[in-house]
Amino acid sequence: MKKIILLDGRSIPVTDKLLESLAPGRLRGRGVFETMRARNGTIFYLDEHLRRLSRGLRILRLPCPCPIRDFREQLARAVAARPLRNARLRLTVWRSGGGTHWAIVVVESRSLPAKKYQQGFAAQLVSFRRKLNGDRPYVKSLQYQAYLRAYERALRRGFDEALLISGKGTLLEGSRSNVFFFRKGVLFTPALRCGCLRGVTRQAVIRLARARGWKVREAEVDSGQILQAEEAFLTNAVRGLMPLTRIDDRMISRGRMGPLTRSLIKDYRRIEQRQVVRWP
Repeated sequence: MKKIILLDGRSIPVTDKLLESLAPGRLRGRGVFETMRARNGTIFYLDEHLRRLSRGLRILRLPCPCPIRDFREQLARAVAARPLRNARLRLTVWRSGGGTHWAIVVVESRSLPAKKYQQGFAAQLVSFRRKLNGDRPYVKSLQYQAYLRAYERALRRGFDEALLISGKGTLLEGSRSNVFFFRKGVLFTPALRCGCLRGVTRQAVIRLARARGWKVREAEVDSGQILQAEEAFLTNAVRGLMPLTRIDDRMISRGRMGPLTRSLIKDYRRIEQRQVVRWP
């Protein structure tokens, strides 16, 4: 797998140990990160990711080690260093040892087979306790250990993702995704006030659904409601829209991708194909 790391602007040799130490939930320090996808050198929704990173730093009162616009050039440099058809990028800014540092990690992203999207993804409901922070939707924080544990536990049990449920039974988000479901002609997703991340792909899907004239409700929902969904899907920046066809031992949409989800995926991929980034 092709990999590259820029650390504080310097290209450094890549080792598995270093990659592990820079991962959210493993990296020691206080800061934020953004995960993005690039295809043939184009980074999708780059400006949205950089705006959220900037806002997260302000909320955490952390200085940025360079102007945010400079990260565009550094990301371009990293992508150009290892031309890849599909790449996953992670930009991290953190405070440690009295200084603020940044890193860009680029690795090859293997596309999942079409059959996986047709059959869909499976998720495990996980009780998740955390202090509700009003700034949570705008901070993609490195304090990621609880999310990482939930995800790894779900993987060990044969699931693709962990769906996080509050102590009151409120659906929050996936450990690395946002959650949507259709019920009675309405597209539901947990409201930001519940404490879920304001995902870049989440916002793109909401805009896309409303442009189609669909009713979208950002609301407090409980786990029982999603189990009664006609269709459901997950979103994140790397995988886009992922049909959710099993939650615990309950099948959604008869265990197959539903027609509404399929149409949204097609529209979303067309939007991605139109994105072009002109580097400075």
